[in-house]
Amino acid sequence: MTVKKWVNYYDKLDSLMSPNEYLIKVLLGNYPKKTSFLNSGSWREEFKNIKCLDLSCGDGRNIILLDKLGFDYYGTEVNKSICEKVIKNLKKNNVSISKDKIRVCLNSKIPFKDHFFKYLISWNGIYYMNHENDSIENYFKEVSRVLEKNAHFICSVPARKCYSYSGSIKISKNIVKIKPNLNSKWGNNVLDNSIFYYFNSKSNLKKLLTKNFYNIQISELFWDGFGVPLHYYIFIAQKR
Repeated sequence: MTVKKWVNYYDKLDSLMSPNEYLIKVLLGNYPKKTSFLNSGSWREEFKNIKCLDLSCGDGRNIILLDKLGFDYYGTEVNKSICEKVIKNLKKNNVSISKDKIRVCLNSKIPFKDHFFKYLISWNGIYYMNHENDSIENYFKEVSRVLEKNAHFICSVPARKCYSYSGSIKISKNIVKIKPNLNSKWGNNVLDNSIFYYFNSKSNLKKLLTKNFYNIQISELFWDGFGVPLHYYIFIAQKR
């Protein structure tokens, strides 16, 4: 993964900082096949002061939601300057966070102690491999390490028809190098040469999670995106 590309990308990014719609649905929606987090009936009571990590938090947009819901929130990104940009972005949106709560890390080593969080969110980030011989199983194990027992892991990953896989080069069974040929100008081609884990099915995803998690619930999202297909698996799992 080329960190410098992401530093340049986030340095120039001027977004509306809107939390992801589907993360809102996961946390607050009432669906028949989804865990309901609102046992008290009120998110003001359910999430108040609960420790939650936004792993690979990007520009910080989902932290705005975590703040609104009352979480004791933390975040990570791959570089110090991106972390600093996150803090600036949040400040512009009237969200305050101390520097020690936004930390530098890769998915392979999360800089928090064991059993520290009750919720961990990874929205479109856990599948970035540090290198082609890295292991998604180790990433899931590391997520499990920082979660307390029965805590919730909430995650979004690209599924097989997602545009980000278009033009990718297969390195091994489930590892691909991204070579965009669809919407290649997105983010000044920031994804080029990134190494992704390829989730080819729900069963593949569930099998990977089962060692460290239970009560695994997987939803599937597809939108044609006006020619740029968005295809994702969104899941909730609990730490064993």
